[in-house]
Amino acid sequence: MVKSLMRRLLLVVLSLTLVQPSLSLAKTSIKVGIDLWPGYYPIIIAKHQGFFSEADLDVSYVLPEETNNLLNMFSEHRIDLLCVAMGDAFALYEKDSDFRVVMITDQSNGGDALLRKGPLPKPGHKVKIGTNLQGFGELFVREFLKRSGYFPQDVVLVQQEASQAMEYLRSGKADIVHTWEPYVSDITKYYGAQVVFDSGETPNLIPDALLANGQFIKHHPEALKKFVSAWFKGVQWWQDNRALGDQIIEQNLLLIPGSLSLKGIKLYSLKDNQIAFSSQSGMKSINFVADKYLDFFKAKQTFSQLPNEASDIITGRFLPRAPMEFTLSKWFITH
Repeated sequence: MVKSLMRRLLLVVLSLTLVQPSLSLAKTSIKVGIDLWPGYYPIIIAKHQGFFSEADLDVSYVLPEETNNLLNMFSEHRIDLLCVAMGDAFALYEKDSDFRVVMITDQSNGGDALLRKGPLPKPGHKVKIGTNLQGFGELFVREFLKRSGYFPQDVVLVQQEASQAMEYLRSGKADIVHTWEPYVSDITKYYGAQVVFDSGETPNLIPDALLANGQFIKHHPEALKKFVSAWFKGVQWWQDNRALGDQIIEQNLLLIPGSLSLKGIKLYSLKDNQIAFSSQSGMKSINFVADKYLDFFKAKQTFSQLPNEASDIITGRFLPRAPMEFTLSKWFITH
């Protein structure tokens, strides 16, 4: 009798030992690339609050602080998902025509800016402007030029990463630099640069997006849906708990306490995404805005391969169908 009981207890212990690893193996691993941009920080909240873990997702993120590095990592499948300005997505089509824009993370509404240090050359004289020439930056710069008084022949465009903005101003490599928050605040505060133009003057022109590569979509469509749902939980939690959310993010990114700001950035909720993906025209439509970029790149012949239409690389099928308010209220009741 005792031996029988001991044998049963041993079997229970062994079964628990064997089952536990299989539970951890059930989690889908997802590696995400983000830039130093507050619109992407809901991933940090969702991870910290356990929203990904609850969805059986093992999410990690990398932040190399260079957009071109991020794009390369995505094309080489070293990361599964990528947070980037939607206008930068077209550079990826040649290497992975199956990637898709699956969600809008935020909208730059003043968070992107053109900065100068000291007086600018007058119209009729050469002016050097730094931006990323293979993404949304050049279109943003050209919106500035329409209102600046400079003639096309005055302008020399210089390839520059957002993280290089202060260096380019200091060295004279550019008279005007394009960058975004938090670099904008750092350069104006610590270097005395001045904003000459920002994305508040180009409403809805610079949406930021979550991209999924073709292989991940093929093999993990359900995991992608879960990721997007957990992201929106992170968005709402952060908006409802700004002070604590800011502190969590600052600690995780080793930022100066109190330095995090959403100034000039509109985080996108599920409802915002549903409007963006369902609208057919106007600047609130993601397809309409993406077509502006596509037409620009086709006219410039920037890339050897591009989609026929912007809608070829955009899909809303991974957005949650159920209202997020219900999902979140249920979560808080059970926790």
